Amino acid sequence: MLGRGNKRNERVLASDTGSHRAELVASIRYVDETYVYSNLDQSAQLAKFDVSVFVVGEEFGSQGIKEHAVALDYCKRNDVQVIRVGRFKGISTTLIKENLK
Repeated sequence: MLGRGNKRNERVLASDTGSHRAELVASIRYVDETYVYSNLDQSAQLAKFDVSVFVVGEEFGSQGIKEHAVALDYCKRNDVQVIRVGRFKGISTTLIKENLK
């Protein structure tokens, strides 16, 4: 998610798998803030950070998960651009993590 209306035009990224991943993401120089979420309905966070762009995986919203539908509905009602990102063939996050150790 990318925030809008922030004083410094901060970039905010979400992580759903715990604080370790959030720490890794936070170490990227282009990221100002990260947060870990536990609720699949991210509309509250979208509102809190005044998000203008919501980047999700290509399957987000197509799996019949009610909370995803709520978040996408929030985006539609609030002019939030949704960008779907496909998986990258040949890239292994497991291998990347191993190389970072």
